[in-house]
Amino acid sequence: MLEHPRPTDATIKYLYAHAFRCGFKDCPRPLYRLDEFTGVRTLNSRVCHIHARREGGPRWDPQQSESDNRSETNLILMCVEHAAAIDDSLTRRSYPATTLREWKARQLADFDKIQQGWILDDQMTTDAAEASFSQVEIAVNNSTISLGGKGGAAPGAGGGGGGAIGRNASGGHGGDGGGKRIVDGEFTVPFADADASVVLNDGLSDPIVCPDGRAPGSGGGGAGASGDNLRGGDGGGGGELVRGVFDLVALRTAGFDRIEVEIGKGGVGASMPGQHGISGDDTVLRFLKHDGTVLRTVRAKGGIGAASAGSTLPEGTVELSLTDINDGFRIQSLMAVNGAENRDGLLYVLGGDWTNLKFPMLPTDAQFTVVVSARWRTLNGQSSRGIFLTLTNPLGQEVSCANLIIPSDGLHTCHGQWIHPIGAKFDVEGLWTVTIRSGQFMLATTDIHVSASDV
Repeated sequence: MLEHPRPTDATIKYLYAHAFRCGFKDCPRPLYRLDEFTGVRTLNSRVCHIHARREGGPRWDPQQSESDNRSETNLILMCVEHAAAIDDSLTRRSYPATTLREWKARQLADFDKIQQGWILDDQMTTDAAEASFSQVEIAVNNSTISLGGKGGAAPGAGGGGGGAIGRNASGGHGGDGGGKRIVDGEFTVPFADADASVVLNDGLSDPIVCPDGRAPGSGGGGAGASGDNLRGGDGGGGGELVRGVFDLVALRTAGFDRIEVEIGKGGVGASMPGQHGISGDDTVLRFLKHDGTVLRTVRAKGGIGAASAGSTLPEGTVELSLTDINDGFRIQSLMAVNGAENRDGLLYVLGGDWTNLKFPMLPTDAQFTVVVSARWRTLNGQSSRGIFLTLTNPLGQEVSCANLIIPSDGLHTCHGQWIHPIGAKFDVEGLWTVTIRSGQFMLATTDIHVSASDV
């Protein structure tokens, strides 16, 4: 894959010296924020390519030379928000190269009017380059990557573990295969046919064989993960495979009339951030008399849903200990928000601490953003710490889980802040509980009342 070199430091200095505000149309944000009390400048912008550096990137031009790609004419300065917007896969089509070149010309014209830019020293130039060009470490073009593990492909097989992309990331384990069981006891005869699931034998004609399906009871695939130090979800365990031979003569003598079959719903894979896979229902056979009396029940357990990738911690990360709690570790805030940003060590929240979530109808798949902040006096040792953000439904079942990590090099910062999405299939009205836990400690909770619209 072709990739052009980064722009030179001299080019970056030239760009900042000839622009003051974000190049996005009508955006008033300055390229640096200047603290009115201290006079300290904080970078508030990125160097953006009109035509991408990497083959397959936004607005890539295969005919563009290396020198043209890294020249100031192919670069425009934008605030952090709009730098992301013009390259986002969902919105980039709204920002063709012709539009960006028009905005570039307008940015230069604005500079000519006010004659005010930003003079960067060597360190500021390095910081701007790192912020602009070091975020994308994996480039994918003309391909779709599926990180999710595959479901089992044989009766009772466990699902494949989820894949992972990122520094120190690892894939999840495959799920265990489901158990196998031979039905015995009342109304059965010895059974040794390994290729059939249920055999009905009246002792007169050939046995009636109910063959195995293509992949009944197979486990679901584990969820994928993308990011540093993350781990793909483990595959779900396979459902139970049950076989047996039933004696119809004995059953009819007892008043047998019919078989009632209850086919369990298949498990569902995760689709929302942090969501656990949903386990499959049991499949049940009931041998009934004419009046509905049950003579015998055979139950095959459904497969187990795959756990969220966030339900385990990366290698080398440990949960909080009693010593950590005694040394002052506390959750200071836990709230659902409409939006949030971590900037210069501060949390900026939009529409925070709401407690009601109303949907047009249930069930529905949805996610929301959670803000968490923590403080501590000291965390001893060298191991990173991990806490868990979970979502529990009104039945007390944990449906989603994500891990929040304090890296080893941040143990002595004495504070942590996280902005994290979490979601689930919301299928029942009532109080859904968001919780922060680690080890044996329940650190914080907040309730979200979920309801369906009356219209």
